[in-house]
Amino acid sequence: MNKIGIYDPYFHILGGGEKYVLAIASCLESQGNQITICLDKPEYLVKAALKFGFKTNLFKTTVWGKNRNERDSLLKNFDTVYYVTDGSLFFSSAKKNILIIQSPVHIPKKTLVNLLKLNNWRVVCYSHFIADIIKNRLNIKADTLFVPIEKPSPAQSYKKNLIISVGRFFPHLHNKKQKEMVYMFQKLVDEGLTDTHLLLVGSVDPGGEEYYNGVKSIIGKYPIKIITNATYEELNRLYGYAKIYWHCAGYGENLILFPERAEHFGVSTLEAMSHYVVPVVFAGGGQLEIIDNGATGFLWKAEAELGKYTRELLRNESMRDRIAQKAFRSAMNYNLENFCDQLNEILEK
Repeated sequence: MNKIGIYDPYFHILGGGEKYVLAIASCLESQGNQITICLDKPEYLVKAALKFGFKTNLFKTTVWGKNRNERDSLLKNFDTVYYVTDGSLFFSSAKKNILIIQSPVHIPKKTLVNLLKLNNWRVVCYSHFIADIIKNRLNIKADTLFVPIEKPSPAQSYKKNLIISVGRFFPHLHNKKQKEMVYMFQKLVDEGLTDTHLLLVGSVDPGGEEYYNGVKSIIGKYPIKIITNATYEELNRLYGYAKIYWHCAGYGENLILFPERAEHFGVSTLEAMSHYVVPVVFAGGGQLEIIDNGATGFLWKAEAELGKYTRELLRNESMRDRIAQKAFRSAMNYNLENFCDQLNEILEK
């Protein structure tokens, strides 16, 4: 039995990165390893279990060291350490060290000290999109390990004319563009779209309250609803009712200069696909790796394309159903079993 420690400084946010490390923890625990989640506050794990549906009672918890001596004393007890970096690096006293880089903004700076530290770490990221940027900036090869999704419960017996988008509310980095989605949907309604609702689901990040309130303030009388802090079960139920999934991260941004503003992978897109929801997503970042345009969903660059694909899917149910079936089958490739197999392949290299 190996002793494995995991530290993610963003457990207070509970985004895709936290789902990712819990998936890693679940895989490794199922293989007989002892897992310790290092947290700034232990209660974060309880909230994570509720949001993501993982059985976190199988993991030990401990408080992350506040200084180098405390951290070194903790890490030397582990055979392997997984660290989700915020851009920082350290020399680890664990036997094996895995560095998880979530986005371009979290890639450590290319300094002599950091390059020396990187000799002590194996780098893992979500997508080829991120891996290519890491290669260009640090001249090192990162292993890619996708964010897995759970196999959903049986599909709803019927679908509603519902467009759903899932993402946290925050104004910075790869902002999910909820405000733009509201304006785009309002324009479609003004142009004649009827009997259709838009649902925005997502938690509000610390510091994102003003942005969230700004989105709420522009809804007016349009058929748009926001749900915050949905549980794992509630989110799956909402996916089950939806026909179309919107994702707009990266829209209107210069992704050459600021690649971090694109979607880094697209786990919520895959979650939607696994519930027979057809994705209509901005063509940038990790989304390009998981959508076969026209077959498992639609990629768009201009607002007019988003509107065109949305109208076609709502008008032509047989086409929507055909694409939804292909989307579901594609999403099932990103299951937890395949994730665990790929993780083991990385560890055995």
